[in-house]
Parts: sequence; structure tokens; C-alpha cells
Amino acid sequence: MQFADQFTSPMNFAGTPGVSFPSGLNSEGLPIGLQAAGYDYCEAKALRAAYAFEQATLGADWRKAKPVVLG
Repeated sequence: MQFADQFTSPMNFAGTPGVSFPSGLNSEGLPIGLQAAGYDYCEAKALRAAYAFEQATLGADWRKAKPVVLG
């Protein structure tokens, strides 16, 4: 778990609002994510961007797929 936030920690340290959300699967079936960031005190804009993406991709095939678990 020590690396769980390695991609979002720059936002945390800067105090910039950000939200990470799933955006599909790569050619190997592994999940891909996006991160939206906003200006200081503009959390709503980052959340609206994530929500808009979610609404635009509701019917996407990758939403129904199960990611491959490597182990």
C-alpha cells in the first residue's frame, strides 16, 4: 500500500484538488485511469469533469469488462 497514492500525492502536497477515475482498459486488459485537477478551491470543476466523462462513457464496453488480475 505504500505506493497506492504515488500518482495522486503531487496534488496532495500542492493542495490542488484532484480526482482519479477509471477510463478504460489497455490492450492487455489492464485498467487505465485519468486524473482531473482543478485550480485552488475549485474542487467542483474537477468533480464535474470526472462526472462528465463517466456520463459520456456509460455504455462503453470496458465498463462491463473484468480487468485481468496478474499474480
